[in-house]
Formats: sequence, C-alpha cells, structure tokens
Amino acid sequence: DTDTPGQRQDGDRELKLQTEDGIRYFLFRQVPYELNDERRRFELYTDITTLKQRELQLQVLHRLLRHNLRNDLNVVSGFAEILAAELEGERHRDFADRIVTNTSALIELSETAKTIEAVAGHGSLDRTSVELGALLEPTITDYQADNHEATVTLSQSTPITVEAGDHLATAVGELIENGIEHNMAATPTVDITVAADADTASITVSDNGAGVPAAEWAIVTGDAEISQLEHGSGLGLWLVRWVVEGYGGTLSRQVDGDGASVVIELPVVD
Repeated sequence: DTDTPGQRQDGDRELKLQTEDGIRYFLFRQVPYELNDERRRFELYTDITTLKQRELQLQVLHRLLRHNLRNDLNVVSGFAEILAAELEGERHRDFADRIVTNTSALIELSETAKTIEAVAGHGSLDRTSVELGALLEPTITDYQADNHEATVTLSQSTPITVEAGDHLATAVGELIENGIEHNMAATPTVDITVAADADTASITVSDNGAGVPAAEWAIVTGDAEISQLEHGSGLGLWLVRWVVEGYGGTLSRQVDGDGASVVIELPVVD
C-alpha cells in the first residue's frame, strides 16, 4: 500500500467486520515506511474477537451481579435493621445486628467493584493539576467522622501539585480503611504523610498495626499467584494499584520495626 506525502497516518483502532464466519473484531495497525523515496505502509489486522467477547461477558456479569447484589443486600439490611429494633431477645438482636454488619460490608465491597470497573484496564486516567492536601483532606475528614475510635491524620509541610483526580482520593481512602479495620490496636491510628522532592511526590499511609500482610501484597504486585481474596482488603488493594498506575505513578510497601507502610509516588507538576 502507498501513501501520498502529507497524508495523515491513522493510529491503532478496532474494527468490527462481517466475515464468512460472522462478525469478527480486529485491531487495525498501520506501519509506515519508505522505499525508493516513496512512502508506503503495512496494514496489520489482528483478530481480537475472542478477547472482545470475553470483555463483553465480563462487563455483563460484572454489572448485573454488582447491581443485583447491591439491591438485594439493601433489602436484606433493611429487614435486619427492623428485626434488630423489634426483637426482644438479646441473642436474636445480636443475630440481626450481625446481618446488618455483614450486608453493609458486602454493599461497600460492591461499591469498590464499581470503582474498579471504572479504572481497571485503562492505560491512563483523566487527570488535572491538583494540590494533594486539598484533594485528600475531605476523604480523611470523612473517615475520621465515620470511625470515632480511630485517629486519622494528614501531615504536609508545603503545597504539592500533581496530575491526578478524584480516584486518587478513593485509593488513599482504601488504604485508610485497611489501616483501621485490620488493626488490632485499641486505638487505631492512620497517618498520611505527603512530601516531595524535585521530581516526585509521595503519599505514605502508615498505621500502628501490622500493615498490609506480605503475602497479600505479593499477590497484588504480581509476585505471587492469585489463590483467593480472603476479605475485602485484597480487592481494595487491587483498586489502589490500578488507580496509581492510571495516574502514571508507582506503588510500594515499606517495612519498618513497627509495621508496614504503603507509599504512592507520582510526578510533581512544576
């Protein structure tokens, strides 16, 4: 195939084509080159039908299951709250309270899955210039208000601007929640420290518990195989990973004598 000089070269794109075997999906790529002072190009078609079908199946299952799960759990939780208020036996009230607690956790898990659906698989997330303290403060305030038994603090000496968005606050919220819920201390304490050098901003989330278990961290970072996610923290960590990667950052775990901290690093905006 040949091109006339100055003709625009289209980027990679997906094509939906009718073939003898039915509808097929292809990834279309153009590779330009020159031969004898004439501009030419290769056109490459990669069949991605199986991948697209799998992607569609996952989207349907994800959305239907998440939607039905949240609606049904809201119904169960509502009836359980009524039972907890009306039952006379303390033992039965405890059972109803346990149902409310567990359904609330599953509803929250469903919301985490909703956010993951929005961020996972994207090479890059929409971003704008944001000041980290201003971005994180509302999330920290909300978690402190919802967890009176815990202490959540933000330490930042100077304003620091990065290219990010609201999903970053959600990711930090997941780390705060992990630091509170899986903390055996009488008064869980989660410290968020924002700092920067010439090129890199860091958000360090530390707590006075044991921190993220090494085995769980290895699964999320790809150093170990996925066997099972025993509780919601695993799903939350996947969310943190995909958000950070979507904003062009890196995620690491630091171990010290008092536990383990999670560090998010992002490029600083000049």
